[in-house]
Amino acid sequence: MPSHRTRADERADDIDISPTKLLADIETLRNQAEASRIQADEYLNALQRERAEFLNFKRRTAEERQRDLGLAAEDLIR
Repeated sequence: MPSHRTRADERADDIDISPTKLLADIETLRNQAEASRIQADEYLNALQRERAEFLNFKRRTAEERQRDLGLAAEDLIR
C-alpha cells in the first residue's frame, strides 16, 4: 500500500523545529521588535518637535498680526 503524502505533509517535514533554531528565531524577532520600538520613538520625537515648531509659528504669526493691527489702528487715530 503506497503512502500518500500531501504537499503540506512534505512541507511540515521540511520545517526546522529544533530548539536551537527556535531560540535563534525568537532572539531575531526580539531584536526586530526592539529596533521597531526605537524607530517608533524616533518618529514620535520628530513629530512632537514638528508640532511644537508649528504651534510656535502659529503663535508668532498671531502676535505679529495683532501688532500690525495695533500699528494700523494707531495710524488711523493720528
